[in-house]
Amino acid sequence: MTSKKFIQSTRKLKTEEIFLLEKLILKSGENFENWEFNTRAIDMNDDGMGSIRLISNDTNDSKRQFGKRVSELMYDDSDGVRVIFSLHLDGKGMLFELDIWKTDFNELKTYPSSSSDFT
Repeated sequence: MTSKKFIQSTRKLKTEEIFLLEKLILKSGENFENWEFNTRAIDMNDDGMGSIRLISNDTNDSKRQFGKRVSELMYDDSDGVRVIFSLHLDGKGMLFELDIWKTDFNELKTYPSSSSDFT
């Protein structure tokens, strides 16, 4: 993938993604300075559940691999179906993925909007 093509496939984080990442990072105990300004997203092919690959401005994504899951939060979507949000780091300890899994494998309907939304 050329760098030009790579840049075109990334996007800014959405407000609801930043909210989730803030909660997951806080829960993990990890410290990532200025991540919200230095991180872009690539939408993952997950049938609309909303998972994203996290790309730092100074990261070459083509060589990164999953390292570990560092935190997880649960939420009941507006249709009552459980959703699990997981924060993954790459092998070097950098933000790697916001994994969103709706347990019925359907599209996420609404994002949580407050800390009290988590179960």
